[in-house]
Amino acid sequence: MSNFVDYYTILKVSPKATQEEIRQAYKKEALISHPDRLPEDASEEDRREATRQFQLIADAYHTLGDKSRRAAYDRARASHGSTPFATHATPTASSETAHNMFSSAFEELLKDEVEHPTYMWRMLGAGAGLVIGFILANFGGALMVS
Repeated sequence: MSNFVDYYTILKVSPKATQEEIRQAYKKEALISHPDRLPEDASEEDRREATRQFQLIADAYHTLGDKSRRAAYDRARASHGSTPFATHATPTASSETAHNMFSSAFEELLKDEVEHPTYMWRMLGAGAGLVIGFILANFGGALMVS
């Protein structure tokens, strides 16, 4: 068996997948396999395996998510021909790299809400500001009375 890892299989996408499909597949697989999703009583071996799988998913996205790295990977993959791909591989991404990639991919999910707060949140913020302003403005009067 070859040591060549099939990143398309890891992300569960077709080799003809678009960049957007690869990005969406990464998000899905990363959420499913994230080590923090394990129950608190999970064994150390289960945690190591979940971390390994999470790092492999990060490796796959790092390679397939960039057009030039993907093209080089596709050329190497094509040269393997019918040689079977590895099913159990050692990831190259560190745990920190995998988590940084994870956070940057999911940061965009909150981006619209943070950049464009809804009307309700604006009104709630204005109301809270008025209440706090009233309390602070009357603080001196409260001290005089007591």
